[in-house]
Order: sequence, then C-alpha cells, then structure tokens
Amino acid sequence: MTTVYMFNQYASYPGVPGSTRHYNLARELVRQGIGVYIFSSNFSHMLKNRIRDVDGPYMIEEVDGVSYVRMNTFGYFHNNWRRVLNMADYARKSYSIAKDLARKGIVPDVVMGTVAHPFSVGSAHFTAKRLGARFFIDIGDLWPEVFVTSGKMTERHPVYVTVGKTMTYFYGKAEKIICLTDEARNYFKSRGYGDKTILLPPGIRLNGSPPCAPAPASGGSFRVVYAGSFQPIYPLDTVIKAARMLKDRGRDDVRFMLVGGGVQTESLKSLAGDIGADNVEFIPPMPKGELLEFLKTASAFVLIEKKASYGFPNKIIDYLSSGAPIIYASPVRHAILESGSCVEAPHDEAEGMADAILRVSSMSPEERNEMAECGTRFLKENHDIELLAGRLIEHIRRPAQAGAIQTPGALRREVPK
Repeated sequence: MTTVYMFNQYASYPGVPGSTRHYNLARELVRQGIGVYIFSSNFSHMLKNRIRDVDGPYMIEEVDGVSYVRMNTFGYFHNNWRRVLNMADYARKSYSIAKDLARKGIVPDVVMGTVAHPFSVGSAHFTAKRLGARFFIDIGDLWPEVFVTSGKMTERHPVYVTVGKTMTYFYGKAEKIICLTDEARNYFKSRGYGDKTILLPPGIRLNGSPPCAPAPASGGSFRVVYAGSFQPIYPLDTVIKAARMLKDRGRDDVRFMLVGGGVQTESLKSLAGDIGADNVEFIPPMPKGELLEFLKTASAFVLIEKKASYGFPNKIIDYLSSGAPIIYASPVRHAILESGSCVEAPHDEAEGMADAILRVSSMSPEERNEMAECGTRFLKENHDIELLAGRLIEHIRRPAQAGAIQTPGALRREVPK
C-alpha cells in the first residue's frame, strides 16, 4: 500500500475543535487505497490543553481509517516565546517518531509538510530525506509573507529575511507544492515553481440534497453567525460595531453569534460591553460535528478578513454546506463571489456591514434559499473531496520527478523510478 505522512501540528477531526481540512482529505485518500499518518500535536492550539492522555513518546489514534500520530508538545497560553518553543518541540519529536515508525515497517512513499509554520515543513523535509521519500509542501499560510499582511513586521525585519530564505530552500527541495487558491498558485509561478504546483482547495464529501435556508429562530430573530478565530487578521470589531448600529436602528430582531476564540477574545468582549452591543453573543470553540449542526440554525454568515497570505478561509466550506447566504467582507477576490451565494460588505466599515446585513435580512426565505442552492452548486463544482483527492493521488502514484529524491539516508528504501 502507498503510504503518506502528513506533518500538520494543528490537524484536527470532527470530535475536536480545529481545522479538519486534512482529516477530510486523508479520509478520502484512505477510501481510495492510500495509507495516511497525520503527525499532530496533542496540545490544542484552540483549547490550550491536552486532547488525549498520551502515555509515552506518542500514540496512534485511528479515526475513520486515518492514523493520527499524537505527541505531547510544550504547552503555551499566549503567542510568545513559549509558542515558538512548542513549534520547535513538535518538529523535533515528529522527526524522531517518523524514524521510529519506519523502523517498525511503516515507511512513507510521500512526506507532506503543511505550512502552518516553517518548523513542520523542516521536519517533513528532513524526514523525507532520511527515509528516501518524496517531499511535498502544503501551503496553509505563506511564510514569511503572513507577517507583513498581518502587520507584525516589514520585509526588512531580520526574522522576515531569515524565514524567507529558509522557505525558499524548502520550496527548491520540494517535488510538489500544494496550493489552496489560484492566487497562491500564481505567486509560485511568478517565482519559477509553476511546474511544481498542484491546485487543491479544501473539500468535503457531498451527499444528499441542498440544505434549505433555515426558518427564523424562536422569537422571530435573524441569526448572523461568524465561526472562526478571533485574531487581528479577522476584524470582528467591525461586526460588533455594526451590531450596535442595527440596534440603534430598531432592529432588535437581529442577533449575532460569534463562535471561536483567540488572542482578541477578551478585547472583543470588552468592546461589545463598552458600546452596549448586547445583541452579540460569544460562544466558545466547538468540535466540528457540533459546529456544523449549530451552523444550520444560522440565517446568514459573516466571512470577514483583511488581506490574507494566499490561504483559504476554511469557514467558506462550512458556510456553503450549511444553507444560508454569506456576507463577504474581504479585499481578497475569491471565486465564491461569482457563485451567487454572497452579499459583499466592507471589512473595515461598520455602517457598510450593517447595511449588508439589513439587505440579507430583508430577503424572503425563498430568496435566501436560492442563494443557498447557488452555494451548494459551487461546492459540487469546486470542493468535492472525492475529485480533489483523486487529483492528489495522480501525483502521489506518479513516478518521482528527476531530482526530487534527496540524498540517501540510513533508512532509505527504493522509490519507483
């Protein structure tokens, strides 16, 4: 059996809060005959605590045929030096555990490193080199560009320069670079890596008929839902101020549900309290299964972000599969805007956000249902995980490209020529 190692420190699955992009992909790869091992930390970035009781260096947890390799890593509560140490700890341990699995006969054909941060990519690269496997990079975020787009530093900062050189080295060593968007793919083409790129946006397994737009909640309220991280790149202060404006306009029926957590949780709660936005409710992160059920109660969703670093908002998939219009507030021109499922709003102007919400709330259930059906068609055409996994499998099973295999290591195994 062809075997793939996926290195993603933050990979989750439906029973645990967090991103399930790799779970969805890995589950479909397994269905199509590929063995998948996901190397992830046992420390949850969202919950800031341990997920499982890991007795020993690591444990292997089977979830729908996917093998999660869980390891304890250094804990942290804020984005400071402790989190950097956590990343380095993950890289060191994942590399060591991968060698141990190989000694037990579980040797990868492909090692995929996700750019949640460069440490995971580095661990994946050196694991592939050591085990004689092919090395793929999966672009979750574009480092170090994410530092600039988030406003944390300039392109002259020593950290930016150092990380940039490091990632350029890894890009050169990778056989394939998996991109989530056309924008990311064009970026790598402009840097001379066009022949390496694979366009592979997040996907879900589609079944059943399109969901209908939900009826208003009890009491006739119109529920506006945001689900995601509370980080500076997602300007939720705009949403909270818009909520207060709608209250001033006499729209007490419009309620806001902000689901998630992050470094701005307390400051956003303080803002809501200070301006009297008591129509905003903060809800802690939920496991994906619970979240998807909750999203079905929404009347509309909010997707809001500043300029992103060539990534893909995973919440788009969750929103489109839940059957309600999306209020799209982002300078990024995503293909979803052509689907008919969105109403645009400014990400940095509360009054414009309030106007967009009023527009959607004034629609009839039939009009909102039509938008939901447009979203479902967009999902089927662009995010069917069965088709996306098949696209990746074509590259996994294809003979390695010249120059892709690294210097032989002690545990090198033969790779098809």
